[in-house]
Amino acid sequence: KQWYQRRVRARLEISSLDMHDFSALAVRSFVESMYSGELEDCDKSKFRDLNKMGKVFNVEWFVERCSKYYKDLVESVNGCSYEELLYVFEEARYTHDNLKEETFTALIQTKLDTMKSKKSIFLKEYA
Repeated sequence: KQWYQRRVRARLEISSLDMHDFSALAVRSFVESMYSGELEDCDKSKFRDLNKMGKVFNVEWFVERCSKYYKDLVESVNGCSYEELLYVFEEARYTHDNLKEETFTALIQTKLDTMKSKKSIFLKEYA
């Protein structure tokens, strides 16, 4: 327990965890995943909590699966949907700011570099 607490404090700058930090559905998916060895029942509504649990509890294979799920989401963004693009941006920002992880930010940058309509997506929303 002490090792875990030191890791959480040092790496993520989190001094404690409360079960209320995670949705009940995400906790259920996480526990089922631990038993099955696969990322179970992941969707956008649970992804943030699942990814955070994987990082906090240092479950490497689970974090890898969450990263693959996110990468697939980013790759599926076709540049026409502001909502899809906003979602992947928000998740990248969250992981950067709260989990001290820059991988998602790099994926977003790569995606933006390949999108021709990147400017018009946001300008349409605010015009």
